[in-house]
Amino acid sequence: MLNMADIQEVEDQLTALNAKHKQEKKDLQGKCLSMRKSIPLTNKKKKKELGEQIERMEQELAKQQGEELNTLKASLPLDKPPAEPEPVAAVTSELDQLTVGETREPRVTKAQKRRDKKAEQQRERDQRIAEQEELNREGPRRQEMRAIRRRLRARERAVHDIPSDGDCMYRAIQHQLGQHGPVLALRRSTADELAANQDLYRPYLTDPHSGEPYSDEGYRHYCQTMVETPVWGGQTELVALSAALDRRIEVVQAEGARVVLGEDRPGEPLVVTFHRHMYGLGEHYNSTRPGRADDGEGSDSD
Repeated sequence: MLNMADIQEVEDQLTALNAKHKQEKKDLQGKCLSMRKSIPLTNKKKKKELGEQIERMEQELAKQQGEELNTLKASLPLDKPPAEPEPVAAVTSELDQLTVGETREPRVTKAQKRRDKKAEQQRERDQRIAEQEELNREGPRRQEMRAIRRRLRARERAVHDIPSDGDCMYRAIQHQLGQHGPVLALRRSTADELAANQDLYRPYLTDPHSGEPYSDEGYRHYCQTMVETPVWGGQTELVALSAALDRRIEVVQAEGARVVLGEDRPGEPLVVTFHRHMYGLGEHYNSTRPGRADDGEGSDSD
């Protein structure tokens, strides 16, 4: 005779087996994704072979799990007590739904379908990223970086990456000066130089809103903004900073001659790089450091 303890034991076994099967499917999905990532997108033969291998692995797992479910069902006591038929019947019914023999696949729950869909979307996203990386391999950004690094290599220098946060020009100069922390002092020095010599700098600046030369009030506001906000600094601000620091500044770029600001100023030059294609947001300045680098894409390996 069955008792409630027997029924509870069967239900516990079913729960444990379901959990085990879910984890096995999850592990297989992760393994398959890793295997797909290891195959170059252009190698169609390897992709086909990998697809066949993954299909075999999925079939083997389905067969294994089906045999385990059938084994559990076979071990289920069938001599149900008259007074307690419903709990046993419920367990038997659930097992029937999950039976996977050679002719039936395991029942896929809605939650599993959502996980499978999410995993497939992730695989597609990873593939699109890989394809885009392949397209970018010889894109403008990489070509520009290669050209800059070749020029620096001749001087035994390498690129030192600066964050793209609106302060890149000031942070590049700060790095050259061996300083750390906020760039407010450099911004204030630049603004003071611009304000004190507006006849020198004003003709090279235009109001970004109107496209016209700055008015007196507009120019004052521009100088104030230079100190109070992380507004991007360009060549005019770099010229002013060279004067404020009384230092020569060299700008290395991919095309054209290097730009030397304050050529007659004393001391070793501060060497920065100018990038037109570094980030999607626009132009960017990096610093440099002693050393040599190849044509790669990392901070120290480029």
